[in-house]
Amino acid sequence: MCATWEADDGSGTGLLIFSDACLTGWGAVLNGSVARGQWTSRDASRHINELELIAALHALESFADEAVKISIRIMMDNGPSSRPDRATSYPPSERRPTSNRLAVIRSKYEARGLPDGVIKYLLATDRASTSATYQSAWNAWINWCDKRNQDSLSPSLNEILDFLCNLADQGKAYRSLNFYQSMLSATIEGFRCR
Repeated sequence: MCATWEADDGSGTGLLIFSDACLTGWGAVLNGSVARGQWTSRDASRHINELELIAALHALESFADEAVKISIRIMMDNGPSSRPDRATSYPPSERRPTSNRLAVIRSKYEARGLPDGVIKYLLATDRASTSATYQSAWNAWINWCDKRNQDSLSPSLNEILDFLCNLADQGKAYRSLNFYQSMLSATIEGFRCR
């Protein structure tokens, strides 16, 4: 899959870059190429929302540093984990799902109380090619849920089955449906389709 999109101004296609940040570092993906880095001790003390913006900047520097006259769309986790004015989570009705699949998995592990070192190890077990392909499938899921105003992080079994049937109606092969099911199973808390 080529990470491009049709520019809104009709000028052609542009680059589609995915970026994300956590408290230990940042990462970005473009066409299966991965860039990542750790925060400096100064950056590590910044608010997560600020880190998300710095991660986007690093993504641009990594993949589009010399680009001229090209449109670029950056997909980033723009849903903060807590409100700036108090340390409570957004209620589900206000929660905006992240477009970054690994950020969803990281949040799932953090909610379980796993240590940062364990989370880092578990996230590193995905090969870059598998992670990029799962990210593409996750984007399809997020877009499908957005169009139906459904919560992509807590779907019902009926919603998942409807999504998979929709893919089959589009002519996706059985192995592709299996792939989407595997991605959902690996990403969404409590989902197992067996």
